[in-house]
Amino acid sequence: MRILIIGGTKFIGPYVAQNLHEKGHEIILFNRGKTAYPFSFQISSIHGDRADLLSFKDKFLELSPDVVIDMIPYSESDAKQLAMTFRGAVKRIVIISSCDVYHAYDRLWNRSTENLIPTPLDETSELREMFFPYRKIMNSQPNDWSSHYEKILVENTIRSFPDINSTILRLPMVYGPGDYSRIYPYLKRMDDDRPILLDKNKSVWRICRGYVEDIANAIVLSVLDTRSGNRIYNVGEKNAYSELEWIQQIGQIAGWKNKIIKLPHDKLPPHLTEPPLNWEQNLTTDTRLIRDELQYNELYPHMDALRISVDWLRTHKPEQIDNTFDYNSEDKAIS
Repeated sequence: MRILIIGGTKFIGPYVAQNLHEKGHEIILFNRGKTAYPFSFQISSIHGDRADLLSFKDKFLELSPDVVIDMIPYSESDAKQLAMTFRGAVKRIVIISSCDVYHAYDRLWNRSTENLIPTPLDETSELREMFFPYRKIMNSQPNDWSSHYEKILVENTIRSFPDINSTILRLPMVYGPGDYSRIYPYLKRMDDDRPILLDKNKSVWRICRGYVEDIANAIVLSVLDTRSGNRIYNVGEKNAYSELEWIQQIGQIAGWKNKIIKLPHDKLPPHLTEPPLNWEQNLTTDTRLIRDELQYNELYPHMDALRISVDWLRTHKPEQIDNTFDYNSEDKAIS
């Protein structure tokens, strides 16, 4: 097949392209051309801005892709342009969405005061009622991506076109080579032989995670699925570990011998006081549907995936260290 990937040069995308290439498919990328291609094979590309996607319609149709993968649909406008560009011209569009569409996400962020929502969430679970979840969280400005980000509107827009056959993948918290947010804040302290300070309420909180190569594999399976009809799939690991278990697993791989100190939220130093979320609201998803229908399974055992991630972080340390490593404040909090 000929597969067009919108985005595809960062984090998950290169694994998707590599996997499809190894399976004998032709890959074309559409992106701004500002990121060096990390591929070991020749790859075709079209350079342009995602915001002007519709203006490339004729070029895309000349290439006649069989499937389009949209790695970066953030807004309703993105989805409309995508639909108007490819409706009736491709067999299927694969949309990368997020588990933040669920109503439980609002409960976690205290945007809802209803009772806790039972988890794991399946694909039919209630979605958020309030749109644009990151505007307040990130203090968004009008031109920021976070001001327009809304995966619910992306999903609804694509599904409103009856002549588009779509597959929507709701991704979990993704970790692995290329990511510095899920493991590194803990790993750096471990390598510095520091204790880990943890909000005692967050210690029991559970969220669905996924290793980057496994997530890419799920995307590839959805691309190669030839069934007709629109589908939505949750993607993530079978086991949703608590934050305490997650830190302990990283520590086991890192050879860390220090300790985890659980403190009340108001006793943590300022740089470790995340927004006071409702940590009683887990954000775990039921992934049986994609496993049953597409025979999805992880490529790596969980601890192997975590070990690969730790090894990569130790050899690719960030160029700059932010202010979240104020050890003096942490020592004062401990004392």
